[in-house]
Amino acid sequence: MLAWIEGSWLGVTLRDFPWAFPAAEILHFTGLCLMLGALIVIDLRLLGFARGLPGRTIRDLMPLVWIGFSINAFTGFLFFVAAPFFYYPNGPLRIKLVLILFAGANALWFERSLRGEADHLAAEDEASSQLKLSAGVSLVLWTSIVFFGRMIMF
Repeated sequence: MLAWIEGSWLGVTLRDFPWAFPAAEILHFTGLCLMLGALIVIDLRLLGFARGLPGRTIRDLMPLVWIGFSINAFTGFLFFVAAPFFYYPNGPLRIKLVLILFAGANALWFERSLRGEADHLAAEDEASSQLKLSAGVSLVLWTSIVFFGRMIMF
């Protein structure tokens, strides 16, 4: 299966076109900045920092989170297709993917159970303990995901 992925037209193109992989890396970093920039503001607001920001800020920033995540999922797929024999057995990548699943579960919990409460926070309101827990878990998970993402190459 890995040989088929590596030999696919996309895998060959990504390896043979000199700017394809660097372009994907630039897009991956851009997506990471969009996603993490917005998530950090959201999570810190929920944890009690920048209380002057109303809950609608969370609603306004969430599209950036999803756009950034989508860019990263797409470019991460491209990285794998370009070098499946490197990425498939890679321990840090496997840890990163498991952490992304946990972050996804946390995001699902936030979206299904907590989003309405977060959107209706007025400026200076303190978030509930559940919102704070979700925000703290998010920060820890995404910091870990970035760490293990960097460790993939080592």
